[in-house]
Amino acid sequence: EGRRAPQLAAGRGLLRGLAEHCAGVAEADAAGRADLEEAGGAAAFAAAGRRRRALAALIRVGAAVADAGLDCEALRRQLEALASGSAVSASSATFVAPTNEPLAVSATTSAAGTSAATSASASGRRSDDRSLGRALLVATRLASAGVGQGEEERKEAVRRLSPLLDTLLREPAAPSSGRRPAQLWELSLRDVVPILGTIASLAARPERLDPRIRSQLLHGLEARLAAEGALGGPSPIDGFTLSSSATPPSAATLAELAAAWAWLGQEECPRPHVGGELLLELPEATVEACRRWAISPTRVRSVVERWLASG
Repeated sequence: EGRRAPQLAAGRGLLRGLAEHCAGVAEADAAGRADLEEAGGAAAFAAAGRRRRALAALIRVGAAVADAGLDCEALRRQLEALASGSAVSASSATFVAPTNEPLAVSATTSAAGTSAATSASASGRRSDDRSLGRALLVATRLASAGVGQGEEERKEAVRRLSPLLDTLLREPAAPSSGRRPAQLWELSLRDVVPILGTIASLAARPERLDPRIRSQLLHGLEARLAAEGALGGPSPIDGFTLSSSATPPSAATLAELAAAWAWLGQEECPRPHVGGELLLELPEATVEACRRWAISPTRVRSVVERWLASG
């Protein structure tokens, strides 16, 4: 191990250098994309394709950096900028019901989905949604790198995610077809699970989230679950109705979502009891949902307790 330490350190340095280089290339390319967008027509379409390819590349590099336990602020900034641009360009695309393919995020994540998005507005919409989800996952992992247990350190790490969260939670304009849900809730529930889980693991306590973002996550999740029939049947929320997935969510997915729902709705941090463990009582609505979904409240409670104990 001692002999390998210098090699590992050198490898981490090279990886960080690659991340900063890629972020610089993406930033330099932004001016060229802006000129194409301003030209309109086919040029604007080409700019959207360049943005998708750049975002896919940064997601793969960011995943590798996060796998090594590193952070790169420049890369996070470019992820935020590219994701925000993708959200704007996709705001008028055709709505597509959520898919059930897993939202895997690793150094080997394929870019095929994002590059194929230029073939049709429908596939472009789905690809942009999933790319934004991947970007948020990678940014969360990068922000988590090296975060200690200090209150201010945690709050600052959570604050770094606000731009991307705002993008995913922003309701896109669609004047011709009525209101649509925010892009986060157009992902399948299977895709939503890792996003909410990484946010909860980083924040540890829900009060560290911006109150507005926390409220949007909580009520958006409730609406998404209602759309799946998981809360007893479809329910219009704030003027629009979410489309459900093609197949029902698995028990494992529902357990993680129930945990996220309970975590976001925590009114106060649970108190340690005599044994030093957290004394957590699930909200009555969550317990009732567990009965409806035939999942164990104990399993849900253990997930929430793990998040709360992480910081």
